[in-house]
Parts: sequence; C-alpha cells; structure tokens
Amino acid sequence: MIEVLPLGAGQDVGRSCVIVSVGGGKRIMFDCGMHMRYHDERRFPDFSLVHADTLTAVVISHFHLDHCGALPFLTGIVGYRGPIIMTAPTRTICPLLLEDYRKIVVERRGEAVTPGAFFTSAMIDACMQQVVTVGVGESVDVEGVKFTPFYAGHVLGAAMFLMSHGPFSCLYTGDFNMTPDRHLGAARLPDKLPLNLQLDFLITETTYATTVRESKRSRERDFLRSVHQCVLKGGKVLIPTFALGRAQELCLLIDTYWTRMGLDPNEYPIYFSAGLAEKANDYYGLHLDWTSESVKRAETNSFAFKNIRVFEKQFAELPGPMVLFSTPGMLHSGQSLHVFTKWAGDERNLLIIPGYCVAGTVGAKVLAGHKMIDVDLSGGTQHPVSVDVKIKVKNLSFSAHADSKGIMQLIKQLKPRNVMLVHGEKAKMGALKESIEKAFAINCLYPANGQYVYIAPNHNCAPGVFRGVDEALNARRLKIHQAAVNVYQSDLLSVEDKIEFLKKSSKAQSSEELKMMVKGKLNPTTGMIEFDRVDLHDFYSTDMFEFTIDHRKASVDLVYKNLLDLFHPMHVVTLRVEDSLLSIDDVSIEFLDNNLTVKYTEKDTHLVDEISKKLQYPRAKMLK
Repeated sequence: MIEVLPLGAGQDVGRSCVIVSVGGGKRIMFDCGMHMRYHDERRFPDFSLVHADTLTAVVISHFHLDHCGALPFLTGIVGYRGPIIMTAPTRTICPLLLEDYRKIVVERRGEAVTPGAFFTSAMIDACMQQVVTVGVGESVDVEGVKFTPFYAGHVLGAAMFLMSHGPFSCLYTGDFNMTPDRHLGAARLPDKLPLNLQLDFLITETTYATTVRESKRSRERDFLRSVHQCVLKGGKVLIPTFALGRAQELCLLIDTYWTRMGLDPNEYPIYFSAGLAEKANDYYGLHLDWTSESVKRAETNSFAFKNIRVFEKQFAELPGPMVLFSTPGMLHSGQSLHVFTKWAGDERNLLIIPGYCVAGTVGAKVLAGHKMIDVDLSGGTQHPVSVDVKIKVKNLSFSAHADSKGIMQLIKQLKPRNVMLVHGEKAKMGALKESIEKAFAINCLYPANGQYVYIAPNHNCAPGVFRGVDEALNARRLKIHQAAVNVYQSDLLSVEDKIEFLKKSSKAQSSEELKMMVKGKLNPTTGMIEFDRVDLHDFYSTDMFEFTIDHRKASVDLVYKNLLDLFHPMHVVTLRVEDSLLSIDDVSIEFLDNNLTVKYTEKDTHLVDEISKKLQYPRAKMLK
C-alpha cells in the first residue's frame, strides 16, 4: 500500500511538499518549499505531520524558494539528517537564494528574534552537506528506492523525478515547461520509461491548469511593443522577475530588440537588479549542458548583454524613461516592491508582470485591478503604506510553467494509472481533473494539505480508505471500491439501490460490510465518492490470531535486534527478557518450549507479514 500526503501545494501554489510512503517504511519527501504569501508559521509546510527520523530521502526538483525554501528549517530545526537529492545546478544556486531570503527575513525585517524561529546561515551550509547530486537520466539508490531525474525546462537544473520501489513507480514533475525558449529547452522524457514501467502515480504541477497560451511569438511582439511605446513617451517600465530564469529569457529578448531597433541605451536605459548578470554568466556557463541548443552553439557569451546595466537604488528617483528588471517576481518584498511604490502613482509608467502571482501578494492584487493597495515594506514591523495605483498594468505570461495543453500532453505520453494535481488553484484543479478523467479515463485527485491518499501498486487510487490489511483482503476491498465508483456514477436513483446492486455484484455479505469498504460521501455534483481519511481499526475483527514456528535457529536477542533494525523508529519494539516476550505495537512474540508464537489481531496482519519476512519464517495458516 502506498500513502501520499501533501504538506504543501495542496489546492494552493506555495510551500511545495509531498510525502510518498512505500512498502517497508520508505518515506520520501518531494520538495520542501516556503509560501510567498505568509510571514508566520504558515510560511513552511506542517512538519508536525511527519517525523524527520522516518524520512528516507528528500528530493528537490529545482531552486525556486517555493520548492526549497524550507529545507534548512527541516534539517537544522526539525532535525532531518538523511540524503537530499537534487541536480548539480540546483545544488549550486539553492544555497545562494536561501541566504538572500534569510537576509531579507532576518536582517532587513528583523524577524526570527527567538531561537528556532528561523534558519541561520550555518544551517544552510550544513544542509548543503547532506546533498547528493544526480544528472539527467542517471539514477541514485537510497535504501532500495531508486530516483532518476529527467529534464524539466522551467529553470536551470529543474528536473522531474522518477521514483521506483519494487512494483511501485511514481513521477513527480516539480515545475516543468513543455515549450522551449531562448535559453532553456522543453521538458524531455524518454519514449519508454526505464524498465518499461507503467507509472502507478503521476504527481503534476497545475499552476496554469485551465490556461492555453497564445503563441510565444505574439506574446513577445506584444511585450516589446508595449515597452517601446512606454519609453518613447517618457515612461518607466517595471518588470518584476525572479533572479534566475525568466529574467535571462526577457533580457535576451529585449537586448536583441534594442540593438535591432538602434535604440540608444543612454537615452533609453535598461537596468536589472545587481548581481543578475554575474550570476547568469557564472551559473549558465558552469552548467551549459542544461541550456538550449542556441546558447550552447553561441560563439560568445549569450548573457553578456550589450544594452543592459546594473541598477543602483538611487536610479529609481531619476527622471526620464527607463526599463527595470527587478526581483522578486510577485511584488511581495524586496527591490521590485520598493520601486513599485515609487512608480505606481504615475500613469505614464508601465508594470509588466510576466509570471504567476500567488493570491494575496501585491502582484496578485494589482492584476485583480485594485486601485488602492496597502503595501507592507517592513515585513510586519511597521504600518503598511497606502499606494495609489495609476500605473498601467499588463500581464504577459512568460512563465516557464506548462499550460493545460502541456499538462495533458504529458499525461498522454506517460499513461499513468493515477494522477494527483498539486501546485495550483483549487477551482482550476477541479476543471482540469474533469478534463483528465474525460480524456483518459483515469483517476485524478487534488487533495488538500494534510489529506491522505492511498494507492495499491498496479491499482487505482483509493483516497483515505485502505491501509494495514493483508493482501487478499486488500485486493478485495480495492475491487469493491472501484466497482463502487462505477456504480455511484450510474443511473441508479438511490443510494440504497446502489448498495443493493453492489452487494449482488461484489458478493459482499451485508450492506454494512459494503459501507465499510467504500466509506465516503457521495458528491451529487460529480457523482463521485469523496473519501476522507478513514481509520479502519474500528471495523477490524478483534479476534486473536496466532501462528507458531520452531525458533531453535535464533535466540530472543537476535530476533530482537533484527526487528529493531527493521521497525525502529516507525514502531516501538520492546523486549521483556525475564519472560522472553517481544512486542511491536499490539503484536506479541513469545518464546516457549522451542517455539516462537506470534499473536495479533486483524488490524496488524500487514505488520505480521513484515515480521515474518524479516525473520525469514513463512507465516503459517492462521489459527484462532
């Protein structure tokens, strides 16, 4: 049984973090990000739902802070000590962005005055010591779990990660882009997955779940024309971007245009945030294999811009036209927000937002048409500043996220058995889910943060229902669950009719048994059963089962050591030496007269199977 739990990015964009648990106690965390909107405990994923000691590995898809921003908190404060898997470009850039963010939060805003409230520079350094880098198409194995990254586009070093363990396989996309641009290629997956796997599960971002973009060329023309017209009229153009990615793409575009049009950079200056050029030159040069073919083939440095200069703080007060690329991209803090407050009151000026803005950020409010916006320049330490928004606003999507067409293209290529949507807006996820189920006839879910989903290898999703049961019973419940989904979508008029039909088709013993196996709520709009997290312990038989085996091959101490290695710290293993009695949860293992007797109830059947496997004893026929 596979357990999936989103700690972040469930029905939301921000603090991406998804836990996937597979057989044998392997628990994988995909991404560990922060939320751009919040400055309190909601900034990070809810780590109270997972114990750091139980994590097998952490996988980081790329360096954006909503995917890696909580990593030093996880390692330095929560206490995770295991491997962190990422690509080499992500390893290079990630600590620099983390440190920049730390400086903004702690040094400029004065947050985290109490120990343990936020991570330190030392924690960032220590965190990076746990990193294991892996290249595209290469694999790394952690305790029998195999991870293979594939090129995702989006930003330098971004990767989709294929995870496989035994019969189970899962692909986590992170953020990806199915369209190539000037400095990065499109996402690439092999025609056939390794070992010809059919994915049990695809976890995909859905930032633009319902958007189909017009052609890139028309967007570029609109962008250049808008910028050109604004500066010719003496206006200033503010383009908020993140430090690496869209900044380089748009700088390449506008630098070429200025040269082609013969525009004087002294008369019409273009600026970017300090450090962008140096970073681009260093990072893109260091990781050239991750760039587009045009960048690789270029005889000169593609990022040695002819018409673009470094911005200094006092330039914001200068009269006359200018173009400024400034960070961050959502106007939620930093230089871009400060400049916005200075330029927003002049209707000659232009604000171009080229990417996605999280709800609640200043960028999102501007795009929504707000004309008076309270802007917090201090991170909560001072009163907000009221800004009168007269500046012209354009939203030209140059975001390096797949649109709905790209997401559907990926699903068509991979043909997964189940799809889970993350990193998107709830309403748009619902619309995409319907499109996916209609087009491909596969299960699609978009759980909220903290909501569990359960999957059996080679089966469809069963959210919140099946866990901790033996294989025969589990298979039966899965079969009935799938039948229930089909029946609940049928034309039968009443719930009673549906249950009666299921009783006959599934040979269930009673209506109560069926209700137990398909427990959930019928959504009258979708006709689907929506499951909450269900604890089945109340439904298990409380009868005691036992089986006995010859234990002459092993001492009680050796059995104890073997079980401790397997189950600690997921389960408490205790030993009463005087009674030669072991216990794991509610399972007891007793040594008597050259026999080892295992006693348990139905709810611990799965655990007993693991015990038997570890001790290399086949589980005998169950005896009451």
